[in-house]
Amino acid sequence: QRLRAQGVEAAVVHFTHLWPFNAAAAKPLLGKATTIIAVEGNFTGQFADIVQAYCLLPVRRVLKYNGLPIYVSEITDAVQTILREGTDVVRLTDGPVPVKVSEGN
Repeated sequence: QRLRAQGVEAAVVHFTHLWPFNAAAAKPLLGKATTIIAVEGNFTGQFADIVQAYCLLPVRRVLKYNGLPIYVSEITDAVQTILREGTDVVRLTDGPVPVKVSEGN
């Protein structure tokens, strides 16, 4: 809704079963889009890789990998960046990811 309010024609496809990937069902849906953007909570965009490999469609990525939730405002800003600048990947995590290391209890 926020993207549409900003003049961006957008739709959402939510995959509930990732494996085995059903390319026969996914490709006709995704093939209608002029730009496909995967929003993922990992460093590389693992699901985007699967979609590209099985559907043979280019997938751009919005990635956040610091363990925090992905907020709607982050997604809308990232999508606007991708559409405006033509970038393939927008990373929402700044700097190194903090890791807590401890020994024992």
